[in-house]
Amino acid sequence: MLKLGANGMAIKPNFLIVGAAKSGTTSLYQYLRRHPQVFMPDRKEPSYFVPEAGGIGDWKTYLNLFEAAKGYPRVGEASVSYLMAPEAPGKIAAALGRSVKIIILLRDPVAMAYSNWGHQVREGNESASFLDALRDETRRLRDPFFSSESRTWIYNRTYIERARYLPQVKRYLDTFGTDNVAVFLFEEFFASGMPLYAELCLYLEIDDSYRPENKAYNRAGTVRSEYVRRVLHERMSWKEPLKRVIPQPVRRTVMGALAHVNRVERPLPELPKEAASLIRSALKHDVAGLCELLDRDLFATWGFDE
Repeated sequence: MLKLGANGMAIKPNFLIVGAAKSGTTSLYQYLRRHPQVFMPDRKEPSYFVPEAGGIGDWKTYLNLFEAAKGYPRVGEASVSYLMAPEAPGKIAAALGRSVKIIILLRDPVAMAYSNWGHQVREGNESASFLDALRDETRRLRDPFFSSESRTWIYNRTYIERARYLPQVKRYLDTFGTDNVAVFLFEEFFASGMPLYAELCLYLEIDDSYRPENKAYNRAGTVRSEYVRRVLHERMSWKEPLKRVIPQPVRRTVMGALAHVNRVERPLPELPKEAASLIRSALKHDVAGLCELLDRDLFATWGFDE
């Protein structure tokens, strides 16, 4: 049943953290959900507006995430699939209005792509080396069998395309306007002392006196047990009867606890230089366009040659 607010209307989010992937969105989600003027649901990545990325497929179920948000000036959620998906801005505008506040975090495309590859390896979605996956990306994008047989959203395994920020950011600016889209760089926002935190609070019109602990979440890592990872992420026949008797919130809590225990934080191996060069070459014009769109120099920040 859809839960309603005090005025008889369902509470909808009025801001969204839309990405990019592996760019500090989990940390920002954790910081903001602790702010006394902000409500964010326990579930990160509901991805309602991109259901093919594993998101919630039902509007009432999505709105029920915010049933406890009465009295909070800011109500939001965080789903990184929204930045990549071409159709997401239009769907968001239609459902939430064009005045919804959009937050975009961008990270050096090379670092983001490599971190995303490491994440997919950890989740069991990627078996190719980073360099081989980059070389295979054109085929992956064109091959319908790759998309249909993949155990995850195709853009989780197309690393250069996911890092092609220019069209992604432009879609949001075109849809919501410059007043309702804030773009922050990972390298600047999470610098010592979080110097841009106050600017974010000003943008959301919330008190900046609450200062969150500058702690990193969702670090790179691996798993202790491959079998436990498979149980958590793969479809298995013996799990289906359990879904009928164990409520979804309980299942999610148990699975989250198991995933936490099973995870081991471990830095990724050194990035292959050839892979870094391949990405920079592929994205040089994209970064140049983004510099113009945002009116700032990103080449030096991200180590690209002009």
